Amino acid sequence: MTQKTASFVLFLGSFLLAIFWNELNKHELRKAGIELRDNATVITNDDDSYLAPYDSFKKTGSFYKDGLGKYTSIIRSPGYGAIYYGCSILFGDSKALFFLYLFQSLLFAISVSSLFLIAELFFIPRKIAFFISTLYGFLPFSIGFLNYTLTEGVTPALLIFCLYFLLKGYYADELRLKFRNYLLTSVVFSFLFIVRPFLGIFIVPILVVLVKDFYAEKRPLLLLIRLLLFLTISTSLFGIWEFRNKYVLGNWTNLHPIYQNEIPGVFRLPHQQAWEFFKGWESSGEHFHETMLPFWDKTIAHDTSEIQIQQFIKRIPNEVIRSVGKKELINTLKSYRIAILDQKKYFDNHRVMPENSLKSEEIAGQNFMNLARKYRRQEPFNYYLLTPIHVLKTMSFHSNLSLYEFQVAFRGNIFIEVLRVICLVIHFFVFLTLPISLIMLRKNFVFLSFALTLLAYIGYLAFVQRGIEERYTLLILPFLILIAGYSVWQVFLRVKSVQKS
Repeated sequence: MTQKTASFVLFLGSFLLAIFWNELNKHELRKAGIELRDNATVITNDDDSYLAPYDSFKKTGSFYKDGLGKYTSIIRSPGYGAIYYGCSILFGDSKALFFLYLFQSLLFAISVSSLFLIAELFFIPRKIAFFISTLYGFLPFSIGFLNYTLTEGVTPALLIFCLYFLLKGYYADELRLKFRNYLLTSVVFSFLFIVRPFLGIFIVPILVVLVKDFYAEKRPLLLLIRLLLFLTISTSLFGIWEFRNKYVLGNWTNLHPIYQNEIPGVFRLPHQQAWEFFKGWESSGEHFHETMLPFWDKTIAHDTSEIQIQQFIKRIPNEVIRSVGKKELINTLKSYRIAILDQKKYFDNHRVMPENSLKSEEIAGQNFMNLARKYRRQEPFNYYLLTPIHVLKTMSFHSNLSLYEFQVAFRGNIFIEVLRVICLVIHFFVFLTLPISLIMLRKNFVFLSFALTLLAYIGYLAFVQRGIEERYTLLILPFLILIAGYSVWQVFLRVKSVQKS
């Protein structure tokens, strides 16, 4: 099979299968009476934060239409919304989400072909490269967010494109080709960064490869100029966004400004500090929100009955309550209730809050932090070791088949269950082999720098952020499969070599 034929088969097969699984999923959702957004995409709680600023822009020429909107419109960086806006301009509002879904599916299919070309650039035999790419492109554990309006619909593909152009530049013989591909790497990364700022961590392997490639010329000033050029391009879109926010809001914003003092609602200082308490033992962000949101909803509706505190406490493990003290936990929840009620007049009237946290919020936040510190002191083994291990297990030991059709509609179907087991085994295996694979990659500089960044990303999720969701690891799945496939191939070659000798 020629390279072009293999690339086309991977593109067409992955595209058709992505459409098949997502259309089947939508069919099952409709059959169950679950509404779709514009009858095109799966509805999520994050949709408005991505799409609403551009809906406002189409109508008013501004990302926001009132004082509060000035702050809520920047919760998400504008990269993903720009794709939606482009679809809306080209195809009209009623068809925008359908063509967004189609665009994401096409982008995914192109990225599968690109992954195959990446594997060949790493000197993996064509048949093995094709097999690796087939696992990623044809199994449905990679297409779970193509029919959602979430950044995970595009970020895995964008990161694949970054690595592809980076490799093309690294292995190019002519300086002109190097520059062209490195420029393409920087441009794609710049867009990736504005779509999902947290993925800025992947600038590290790009800069490392550039240093390695240009260092041989022994011209430090030229090397610095080139690095500054590529770094400037890579951060340009996000830099423009930051300067825009500074101009509009009067202050700089962080990568994901979900907690802003001016915005009334659940995402305020006490909620932020409560997570510092919860993540001592909790591995699921979903479980945290299922505990916090009902309490907040009831309180903001002026239900201050003690049963709400008891319902909250029931969701806390007994060993945690024993460690921090039930009385201290109850007092903290009472202070949180006061903080919620203090913002009610702002929340009910959709008004901007003061730029500084309310005094009651500072007290509630401090109380949650005191509980977090106490738990760390009382249970250091759990906090620093067992909980991160549990997060790693939650992160890796699942099939990644999150769609409704897999979890509900066809649950128990023999074909789906076999598929679930296959996806689970592969998903767990590629996570498990990453640290071991570093040994196999030690002589492949580009691969090693990228693998170490993947390891750092996983380590951050497990030991610092915690509370992960499946979608946080989807973007690294193709690279984990690629690295595992490369490592297995290297082991095979070594075993074969030993047998011959």
